[in-house]
Amino acid sequence: MPAIFSDEQKMKLQEKLLSQGFELIKKYGYRRMTIDELTKSCGIAKGTFYNFFKNKEEFTYQIMLYERNIERQKLIERLTPDNQLTKKAFKEWLYDMIHNDVNILSYMSQEEITLLMSSWPEEYLLNVSNDEQTSLWILGMIPDKQPDCDWKIFVNYMKGIAIINTYKNILNPDVADQSIDRFMDDLIRYIWGTV
Repeated sequence: MPAIFSDEQKMKLQEKLLSQGFELIKKYGYRRMTIDELTKSCGIAKGTFYNFFKNKEEFTYQIMLYERNIERQKLIERLTPDNQLTKKAFKEWLYDMIHNDVNILSYMSQEEITLLMSSWPEEYLLNVSNDEQTSLWILGMIPDKQPDCDWKIFVNYMKGIAIINTYKNILNPDVADQSIDRFMDDLIRYIWGTV
């Protein structure tokens, strides 16, 4: 007989699956992380997983969204009492986010990334409406930004930094992190005019 969960239990179980799934991908990579191992580690039946997620590909995308929401909350926690985002707070948040490897793709091989992305619908890869909403939300909390600060360029900077960080294994290893820091400094310079 299938277990009956309250809405609160469903939410907590879904969060547990997403969190544990990310940890398993960090440990094993995308291909070697199995739904069997995930459900066993969460103490649920495999069928319960499919009550929440259509398949492993959609589950992985949901992990990305889950991690983005965590990072969004961390950004909110850095706001001033009047809900403004200072250059120092943004810089700390950006550096923490990039150097703490919250990007699930950075735990995958190029082959796994290609496989995963080829199975995702286009809206998983490019969602201009969401990009606009998120970037305008962030930029809207920065009162001292440059007047010509364009949300589209901001989005491309953010995505570019994430992509570079994902593939930093092909950068010169002696200066990979320094190079990524320079890209982040350039974004900060684009927003505020100075680092």
